[in-house]
Amino acid sequence: MKKWSQREWGTKMINNLTKEQEQKLIEHREEYLKWGLCCDTADKELAIKSITEMYKLIDKKPPYFWFCDSPIMIQLVIQILKNIKSEEWTNLGDNLGDNLRENLRDNIGENLWTDLGTDLGYNLRDNLRDNIRENLRENLSGNIRDNIETNIRENLGYNLRENLSGNIGENLETDLETNFGTDLGENLRDNLSGNIGTNIRTNLGDNLGDNIRNSDLWGQMDLYWICYYQFPRKYLNITYKKEYSEILDLWDNIGRSIGWWYPYENICFISDRPKEIHKKGIRLHNEKGAALSFRDGYSLWFLNGIDVGEKIVMTPSEKLDPELALNEKNVDIQREIIRKIGAERMLYKLQATSIDDWTDPITGLKYSLKEMKLKSGINRKYLYYEHASLKGVFYAQPVPPEIRKACIARGYMLNMLSNEETRIEWTPQKEMITMLEIEANLPAIVS
Repeated sequence: MKKWSQREWGTKMINNLTKEQEQKLIEHREEYLKWGLCCDTADKELAIKSITEMYKLIDKKPPYFWFCDSPIMIQLVIQILKNIKSEEWTNLGDNLGDNLRENLRDNIGENLWTDLGTDLGYNLRDNLRDNIRENLRENLSGNIRDNIETNIRENLGYNLRENLSGNIGENLETDLETNFGTDLGENLRDNLSGNIGTNIRTNLGDNLGDNIRNSDLWGQMDLYWICYYQFPRKYLNITYKKEYSEILDLWDNIGRSIGWWYPYENICFISDRPKEIHKKGIRLHNEKGAALSFRDGYSLWFLNGIDVGEKIVMTPSEKLDPELALNEKNVDIQREIIRKIGAERMLYKLQATSIDDWTDPITGLKYSLKEMKLKSGINRKYLYYEHASLKGVFYAQPVPPEIRKACIARGYMLNMLSNEETRIEWTPQKEMITMLEIEANLPAIVS
């Protein structure tokens, strides 16, 4: 695809927006955010029409369209189809009962089959079986080997964006990126697509490994960049070349109709949009249920943008074991557990005793070295402190048992001391010298 010069575009470069255009920018952004977070069922007719046109643009014949309720369902279906041998299709078609059930279990593995009935949603397994049964009438064996996602993304995506960018002035580009790329990008790309992709890999990684195919074609979650290029055409009187306008509209239609999609040579898998999305600000968050869920039961459990799992979300705070927080290695998850349990209750339940308190002379932040008695009978030391910018949010970070001073524990957390350097017989004189060295090298700003 050729990149057109400014002269060939035949339009004037625009660098700044008028007050009216700034207001339209806000309205435009909210419109696309609404579509990006839309939880209506997929508009299958519009999606099929638009994707078929994309296939034609790269000289491919229209594919068979296989619809699923979620991206994780697509992953499972692709895995199954790759493993089913050509001669097995007839048997599957003749036996849609127990034979199908056994075949699915054989092709995705016993462990993953069990997980589908427990960890990944009580009805995900049944929905997978029903989805396979519904599409078995088509002989699709061998049709998912040639993935054309790269072809579509590079020829109809990257090249399109490169060409359209040539008509946006530097100042305007910064303004649009701030309003669309940053705001919508964080909402749709990072907090939805990014978290879904990570969650799928976490849940299926042990069973499918490198066979996982996370798509870069996100449907409604691609609208952050589509919105960016639609605004100049709609509100700035900028005219794109006809071929580019048509391609951009295809991307727009797909974004307004479906979720993730996975194009192959003769078959295209399409995910429905989520059933529910719950957020606090731009972060996924729901204290009473799944933060993001699909119609087949696949769900993501988030608190304040952190994937903590169903157990932590659904267990009442008074029933959560405080040791769960101390044993959690992920500091973000630990923070959310402590936040839910309540810092004071956690310290009380664990019979924490203060060994030493210290105030950072630069930031004024307070740190307390605590010793906590665990049910296992082992006493452990933790540096307990409040988040620098989020009041009421606390951390309890493990430190080596030899440390007796909160200042030295803080230095250890800042990597000023190694594990080996803490495992010594501390004398008052050695502690004093070490504390002076730490305080002389403290950072001016902490996160």
